[in-house]
Amino acid sequence: MTKGHEDVIPDWDFFQFLGSNIFLVFWGFVLFRLIQAIIWLPKHLKETQEKEEREKAEEEKKKRLEEKKKRKEEKKKLREEKKKALEEKKKEVVSLPEVETEASSSSEDKSSGKIEQESKSSEKVEE
Repeated sequence: MTKGHEDVIPDWDFFQFLGSNIFLVFWGFVLFRLIQAIIWLPKHLKETQEKEEREKAEEEKKKRLEEKKKRKEEKKKLREEKKKALEEKKKEVVSLPEVETEASSSSEDKSSGKIEQESKSSEKVEE
């Protein structure tokens, strides 16, 4: 090379070099992302799956608690209904003897009346 003479790079060579470097950087980035996904993705999927399983377990637990509460409420209602039915039966049973006592007292009155009549008749016979 001589003094005063500069090397000039042709424009086509420059753009070809620039394009190939950009191309390599792009595909290097893609390769990096793929490798990262291969390492990161299974871990991420596992964590996501565990999180979903925990949420499902919590939902099932809540459902079981709600069902348990409903069953308790139903049992409580049944107990209350049974108590009411027993109270009503007791009231009926209590009121029945009163009727029977009235009937028995009226029959006692009749029987005592018969006894009086028999004693009167026996007194007449003796005379």
